[in-house]
Amino acid sequence: VTVALTDNSSDASDTTTYTFSSQSLGAAAANRKIVVGIVNYDDSPGTAASGVTVGGVTADRVQAMIGTGATMSTEIWQADVPTGTTGDVVVTWSAAVKSCGIGVWRVIGADSRPYGSKTTTADPGVVSMDIPAGGIGIGMSATGSGLAVTWTWTNLTEDFEDSIISGARSQWSGASAAFASAQSGLDITADASATADNTFVCSIWGPTDTTYGTNGFKLDFSDSDALGKDANVAASTTTYRYLKLDVTDN
Repeated sequence: VTVALTDNSSDASDTTTYTFSSQSLGAAAANRKIVVGIVNYDDSPGTAASGVTVGGVTADRVQAMIGTGATMSTEIWQADVPTGTTGDVVVTWSAAVKSCGIGVWRVIGADSRPYGSKTTTADPGVVSMDIPAGGIGIGMSATGSGLAVTWTWTNLTEDFEDSIISGARSQWSGASAAFASAQSGLDITADASATADNTFVCSIWGPTDTTYGTNGFKLDFSDSDALGKDANVAASTTTYRYLKLDVTDN
């Protein structure tokens, strides 16, 4: 799996729907996934996104969180967008918020669903992640501190920092990395230099057809001659009916 930041933007408008026009999506590819990290600052007690579209394609929420102070919300969304090199990213919140920021990543060769996600409000933000061989990680961290903030990332490489200082004060950073070998319990850290209502979301993707997640398994239907068929076995006067299903542990 490969990952690359293609764009990031912010808007200090006080509104519900934010349209970030003509965002770079990178080169088109049949197996391209666009991952969007989103943040908002809001005075009301916590506002989650109600929808995200990328180039007109409806995205799915991967992970979301609201800070303990309920002023910062951070989420990660994904959409399969095989065509186009640019597109509008439209973020709709469930209510009006004070500001919104996004990061846009081009991901190639990832499984249809994430391998795992975690969140934390700790300072610094640390999450322990399992990552399959050939997988990638993407993180978004945000704070409502009114000070100028910089981030120090560990085990992900920072891709950008952005901020809105006047009015709807908020700062955020995005990071990503690819991992050739499998990682078990890898601590990924997002350490902001000044903090207030911290949020940190980290999501992992593995290669296509190999990502079953922690304690997951694969149902292999390639040899399905018995699938959906009943078999009758007589024992004395009792007839037993059963369905054969082979489960391969992975």
